[in-house]
Amino acid sequence: LSKSKLANISEVVVGRKAIAFDKDNEKYDHGTICFIDQSKGKVYLEEFAYEEATPRSSVTQKKKGIPGNIIQYSNGVYIERSDADGSVEQLYAYDLETTRSDPAWISELIKHNRPYKLPIFINTYVFEAIVADLIEREWMKPTMELLESTSKVMEAASEAFIKELKEASPFHHLQTYLITKAAEVVDALTRETKSRVLEFVEREMVPYTQNHYLFENVCIALTTSDG
Repeated sequence: LSKSKLANISEVVVGRKAIAFDKDNEKYDHGTICFIDQSKGKVYLEEFAYEEATPRSSVTQKKKGIPGNIIQYSNGVYIERSDADGSVEQLYAYDLETTRSDPAWISELIKHNRPYKLPIFINTYVFEAIVADLIEREWMKPTMELLESTSKVMEAASEAFIKELKEASPFHHLQTYLITKAAEVVDALTRETKSRVLEFVEREMVPYTQNHYLFENVCIALTTSDG
């Protein structure tokens, strides 16, 4: 399971919907995680802030004018809001150990895809949609960021190599031409790689069982079960 596509479905991470326990008011709050302080074991939901807390000027001076920007100051965690004034609010802190990923999105997916016939059985498209959502959310961004950074490194390395060529240094136009052609080659490789990566990610978004493992496991389960 730790190596499967659904291994992190219940992981508590920034950007994910979560259920956190408010121990002061003894209730559960549902919201989106905007910050996690691993060192202190605290989680912060963007929807919940102290109503009466007025940030100090030393906090507001750290504003970046970006809604959702997190500001850490002293023992507090603050968030910039999207209102006209760009107000800053101190977020309520929840214990990380009592915070859980909110499975409501799965329930909504099941509800909207419930089949007309035999509605007690989950539609297989629901499972496919869950896998596709997790693959796209967890793989796409870091993959594209890695591709972009690699492309920039290759382009910079080729340019530096050409500039170091003593034979080409007296010929400025030739040097410029070689750098331009090298950049075109890197660009072509980047586009080709991007196309292949997108194909791979799209293929992985469809759940499947390889070879004969599914049937072997089913047979083992049938032969070892009591009934």
